[in-house]
Amino acid sequence: DVLVASPFLAYAGFQAGAVDLFSGAGGAVLVTVGGDKAGDHAGWSAIGLPDLDGDGRGDFAVGAIDADTSVSGAGRVRAHSGATGAVLHEWTGNLAFDGLGGSLAAAGDVDGDGVCDLLLGAWRADQQRGRVEVRSGASGALIRQHFGNGPEDRLGHAVCGLGDLDGDGHADYALGATQEGVGAGYVRVVSGASGALMLG
Repeated sequence: DVLVASPFLAYAGFQAGAVDLFSGAGGAVLVTVGGDKAGDHAGWSAIGLPDLDGDGRGDFAVGAIDADTSVSGAGRVRAHSGATGAVLHEWTGNLAFDGLGGSLAAAGDVDGDGVCDLLLGAWRADQQRGRVEVRSGASGALIRQHFGNGPEDRLGHAVCGLGDLDGDGHADYALGATQEGVGAGYVRVVSGASGALMLG
């Protein structure tokens, strides 16, 4: 099936954003989820996921980079059931203008529990130093965080699951930092087992 994101759609207000899950067989809309209010920009990022909840169907996640939570622009990511659209997990940014959900990726099984985990990028966090959260797909718990080296690094502008590169049974992953205006940018390749830097 296919996810189609429309982050500027007037869904629950101007530019609330929405994501439609279409059937790959017939093209019918199976599920629609969207932002809670104007300016959320739900669908800024959207990814398909393996089955998180054990119902035999693939699931998906949606980032709303500008969602207001307890503070303005903290951002929000929700993992949804592919069967019903119900929210399986919800994560929000820590501080104003973190922009959690600026990027998303399926990390693979980082923690070794047999369920796919997620990478959540917040490249605007901490004066755009950037932060990436690694979250359990099973429980939603925080596995670990990564931070940019300094302001304007924008770590988490891109995130990617890589599979098990070093053969230790844990999926590894990559994190990109654009270093807008302050450098050439960099990519870190990270061990899923330990969080240690493998390359970069």
